[in-house]
Amino acid sequence: MTLTLVEELERLARKYARLVVLAEERGAAAIAGGFSPAEGEARRVAFREIAAEFPGVLRELDALSVEALRRRGDAIEAELAAARADASRVAPEAQWVLVVIGLHAELRALISHRMAGGKTGPLLDEVAARLGMSRAELVKIVFGEVGSRRG
Repeated sequence: MTLTLVEELERLARKYARLVVLAEERGAAAIAGGFSPAEGEARRVAFREIAAEFPGVLRELDALSVEALRRRGDAIEAELAAARADASRVAPEAQWVLVVIGLHAELRALISHRMAGGKTGPLLDEVAARLGMSRAELVKIVFGEVGSRRG
């Protein structure tokens, strides 16, 4: 199923809104001394749900700060407003947005292929090749400085 640009951007807007909440909850829990067992289970369910829709998203959550996630969400909202205002737009203006859309689509396809018994190489290497870039470029665009919370 092919989505329109507006539909893709709406999905990403929801994704970043959810990531901001998850990151804020993580920060609050760190101050409070952790999550209760019920909160921990609720987070595991939320992680499974968002990861099923957006493969690779949990790495993005780990790599980026709340502020960086919020900036990305704001940028997606701006792209969405522009796409709604100009129905002829077929691609986002910001390259990183196009790469993130491609990353999730390609990871979904590769995971589906693997689950059907197909063999592939390392997922990020294969996605990068399908998107016409190096793994390093893909990682820099999507995950920023992986492992850094400065984002």
